[in-house]
Amino acid sequence: MPELGIASAQGLHLGTLPNFTLPTDVEASARWYVDDIIAPPLEVAHDGFVYLPDGPGMGYRVDPEKVARYRIRKEEFRP
Repeated sequence: MPELGIASAQGLHLGTLPNFTLPTDVEASARWYVDDIIAPPLEVAHDGFVYLPDGPGMGYRVDPEKVARYRIRKEEFRP
C-alpha cells in the first residue's frame, strides 16, 4: 500500500517512539511516484536507512504548488 510521502513521514516518526521494536515499511517516494507532494523528498540513504530531517516539527512540508499541479478538481466552501 504505497502512501504519499506525507503519510510515510508520519510512519517514520511513529517508528522512533519508545517500545517500537519492528521497523516500518516506509520506502522512498521515488519508488512509487514520479513526483511526490512533499519536500524534501523521502529517500533511502546508501546504508539502507531513512533518516528524518533535523529541526522542529515533522521535517517535511507539503508543497502547495505540487498539490495545485496534480489536483483534478478544486472546490471551495464558504459559509
